[in-house]
Amino acid sequence: MFSMTSKFYQFCVAIYRLICLNALFLVCCLPIVTIGASFSALIDTLMATDDVNVWRPFLQSFRQKFRRSLPLMGFNMASFLFVSSLQMTNIGSSTFLHLIKLLFISFIISYNLNIYLIDVLLMKQKVMEVFRLAFIFTLGTFFKTCFLPLLVLGLAYLSLSVAGYGTFFFVISLPTMMYLRFVKKDIIIIEKNEELVEQVASEGV
Repeated sequence: MFSMTSKFYQFCVAIYRLICLNALFLVCCLPIVTIGASFSALIDTLMATDDVNVWRPFLQSFRQKFRRSLPLMGFNMASFLFVSSLQMTNIGSSTFLHLIKLLFISFIISYNLNIYLIDVLLMKQKVMEVFRLAFIFTLGTFFKTCFLPLLVLGLAYLSLSVAGYGTFFFVISLPTMMYLRFVKKDIIIIEKNEELVEQVASEGV
């Protein structure tokens, strides 16, 4: 049961990693302007290593991505203001229109998440190219993640009312890990394409 190869041990490691990453994310977000870099570091660490020690990889990634994350965070703030104004828009009692609005908001949330995901995967690309590729990626994966952002928000609200502040141990890291697993196959495709491009470029030189 307590063997390092047992499922119970691996489960405990996964829980420990999520708690540590969630704590690192929340602490590094305190200056506000570092929220983007914290989220990039969270994604990078979740994808880069399964090791118990997540502190060093997270902090290294955080330092590397701070400046690059600033324009991404600016876009996040604009998106947040847009979604807030959209939420207050009165569209009547039509169920269909409410569904369309929810899907549109979910797409915007997914796009904002994917900006950081694509930026982690394609660090050599320019920021404007990251925005373009993230939009294409969101269109391609939205059919299987369309309600995930809204579901996560709903579950977070329910768990907060049931589990209280214990929810904050996993409030960011667990949904992020779930999202990355949903789009894992698409991430692998991007990584293979990036390796192919780098190989062709090196052969051309």
